[in-house]
Amino acid sequence: MPDRPDGVRIAGVAGADLMMNRLAVIDFGCGTFAVRPIQNMGSEIVGTDAQLVGAGSIRDGKQLTLPVTLNGISGVATLDSGARSTIINNKFALAAGVDPQSASFRAGEPARGATANAVSSRVGPVGTIRFAGITRTNMVARVTDLPYLEGAGLSDRSTLNLGLDLLEGTRLTIDYSSRRFWLAQSSCKSLDRNGASK
Repeated sequence: MPDRPDGVRIAGVAGADLMMNRLAVIDFGCGTFAVRPIQNMGSEIVGTDAQLVGAGSIRDGKQLTLPVTLNGISGVATLDSGARSTIINNKFALAAGVDPQSASFRAGEPARGATANAVSSRVGPVGTIRFAGITRTNMVARVTDLPYLEGAGLSDRSTLNLGLDLLEGTRLTIDYSSRRFWLAQSSCKSLDRNGASK
């Protein structure tokens, strides 16, 4: 596979075809990924404090969606375990009182989302994000309108692309076939990006 445009070198991508009819367990705190039989989904797998989410779907795509709030304003999030940082569209930012043109924002890295087309972004403080029983305060995120949102039927909705920064320290168990997943605290201490314990 070609290296990603942002310079990250990868040997492959674990896609929806691998997860179909299986449980995919991603523990971000442990830095582990496991594929398990779909029949075994007890608390020892999903986590004792796991929050079950019946996920939605998008048009022309395979991403899972879930409800989210930004500063108390409701929107829809796309679950993206391959995104390093969270991206909020301009409609959601405006509704939640976030001004990406303010002095607290700066030019961010170009965002690509699910396409190879780069779009400019602004990065800065966005406030409090809540999803699946998790609250993240004082969040910093990028604001831009990702091209794939139009094909997904989400360009006119308050939308957030939920990245790894929001999933840090969690265990994510996905039953992709049934379009549901569980979020729980990681069974390990959080790891930083170099794999060291924090």
